[in-house]
Amino acid sequence: MKQPRLGQLCVICWCFLLISFCVTGNPSYNVILTQTPGSVTQLVSKEMNITCNVKGETLDRLRPCWCKRKEEDGKLEFIVCTTGAKGDLKFYDDNQSKFSMKTNTFPASITLMIKDLQFSDSGTYFCIVEKTPMYIYGNGTKLRVVETLPTTVPPPTTKPPCTCKKPKTSKRPQPGPACSPVIWAPISGFAVILLIGLYFLVSQTYRVYRRTHMYFRKISPK
Repeated sequence: MKQPRLGQLCVICWCFLLISFCVTGNPSYNVILTQTPGSVTQLVSKEMNITCNVKGETLDRLRPCWCKRKEEDGKLEFIVCTTGAKGDLKFYDDNQSKFSMKTNTFPASITLMIKDLQFSDSGTYFCIVEKTPMYIYGNGTKLRVVETLPTTVPPPTTKPPCTCKKPKTSKRPQPGPACSPVIWAPISGFAVILLIGLYFLVSQTYRVYRRTHMYFRKISPK
């Protein structure tokens, strides 16, 4: 039986590595960086912390960095990175007095701390992790340094004055019995006539009653 040659073994090994890569994929694409806050306004001379949460990989396999994109020209400049196995920090452009970086293992996060904010610190900050041979960026945090924070006008708590028109009140008298003598005089006269008529009716009835009574007394036997 013939033994496989060295060249054949190399071809088999490369095919095995290629199949493994296609099945498992590149693990660096699974790293997700999420920064908080996404946008912030801070006063001058204050401090600011920007946190970057890392998902999909542990920090011991990554090389975290922070960089800033300037507002003036849009150029990207590095601020600080970790170097070596011990995670020593390397600062760029003498930024050690203003910036510092802290890492947390679980949950994995990278925090950039900025001291003594100045107007020149305004810009967009990105957290970056190096996973050879590529860099993975966070979503960015836009920082705006101002002298005074904008104030918002609180909503009014009092009821606004009514601008509707008031209904006009009519000066006409309310409906009811009229007190004019022109109306009361006929009514009074009708009442007097009614009483006189009633008097004559009662008198005539009484006369008829007496006559009838006298008549029956005369014809009745004693």
